[in-house]
Amino acid sequence: MRSDSCSRCHFEQIFIAFSLSVTLLAIFVFVTSDPRLYATNKQFQFQDAKADLPSLEHANQALKQQLAESKRQAAQQLGDLHARLQSLEGNANQQKGGSPVDAIQAPPKVLRHEHDPEAMQREPHDTLHLKPQVLYRNDTCEVNPSVYFEDTGVFPLECVSKTNGIRASHWTAVVLSLPDARDRFLQRQQLLRNWGMDATRFEAVDGKVKFGGDYEQVSGSNGEMVLSYLNKEGARVRQGEPNYLTPGERGYRATMERLFSTAVARKRTEPLLIMDDDFVLSCQFDAKLQTLLARPRCGGLISSSIAKGGVLLLGSTIFIEGDFPRRGPYAGGWRLVEADMQRLKTQFGREPACYNINQKVFGSFAGVYHPDTFEAVLQWLKTTERPYDHMFAWLSRQGYPVRAASDPVVIQDVSHPSDVDPSRKDQQDVRKRAKLHRWNLDNFCMGHTPYLEHLYGK
Repeated sequence: MRSDSCSRCHFEQIFIAFSLSVTLLAIFVFVTSDPRLYATNKQFQFQDAKADLPSLEHANQALKQQLAESKRQAAQQLGDLHARLQSLEGNANQQKGGSPVDAIQAPPKVLRHEHDPEAMQREPHDTLHLKPQVLYRNDTCEVNPSVYFEDTGVFPLECVSKTNGIRASHWTAVVLSLPDARDRFLQRQQLLRNWGMDATRFEAVDGKVKFGGDYEQVSGSNGEMVLSYLNKEGARVRQGEPNYLTPGERGYRATMERLFSTAVARKRTEPLLIMDDDFVLSCQFDAKLQTLLARPRCGGLISSSIAKGGVLLLGSTIFIEGDFPRRGPYAGGWRLVEADMQRLKTQFGREPACYNINQKVFGSFAGVYHPDTFEAVLQWLKTTERPYDHMFAWLSRQGYPVRAASDPVVIQDVSHPSDVDPSRKDQQDVRKRAKLHRWNLDNFCMGHTPYLEHLYGK
């Protein structure tokens, strides 16, 4: 009896469950088959999703910020590791006697992000009182990688400027000439005219006349008598000290200050070719100059299409090999130039026609200045007291590219006493200087006469 009752209960439970299932299925079919109810259901889903959108956007923004911070930290760590690795490789390379270029064949792709403007402003052998306007271009490249390396120990890629080369068909050179050196100017003017380029004379300031009376003999650090004068700030500067300038160096600075003040006052918009009156031209001057200027990295520096123009030196003087890849006050020199040129070849796929100057690259005897640089050069001249050549590295730090011809188009006649510093008598050996500066004297002429023949005869 109990068994029959349980069986019947079990059957009723199954029947009730089956009925409920059928009922629920019928309701589901009815709801989903009615377009109005289906649309209402979708609308509720859309409203729910829309309500969640602000929170999703907030979460997405937070995720992006976290990702950016992670990338920044990773980039900084990678830059620090690269700088350390570069230093270790350089030291090991020097111990093995290898080429300094071999230590940096692979350019870094990421630089450190933490910048120290005060440290960048200091120079190991120069005192500046100017706050640089632009120290870095971005996180992966620099206008002048060589100067950047000297300041930081990191060797970045060179920033690429989208510009074209130019032609120098209508230039007139401004030739600096002392009052008693008119004949030398006329000779140089004729040399340029032989190549279809004219020259105008800009009378230079004779430092011996203007500043010679400022100097007096005083006791030096070792008790010896040395020359000294009072600088712009009224401080006494002694011969042999870093900021000491000869009367000739002060005269050259005063000349450049007058010249650039004139260019700014007249609102000159064309490039300015400035040459000393002791230049010597390549025997193929026109062809070599046009080839140099046709290269975007070189002629583009003084093109009107460039975003920020710079300076192109048609020749240069470098006196030392330098300590590169070791960083320090003497990192600059030929080794750093060689490293820069090797990296440029790797980056751009061809031999560079011009290289980035470093702090040991000198020579203002033939340079082309973009109008963008006029006021900056003038600012440096008015606020510092260093030989004029030291301006080029400073200008690079401000974001103005300064490069020199790899194969010089112009060199300096060093056979005569220097008008800037007559005490440099040991620098009048032409062949010795040519070896230091890597000038091939056979490639230079005075008119139709080879330069060496002009100096020493056949």
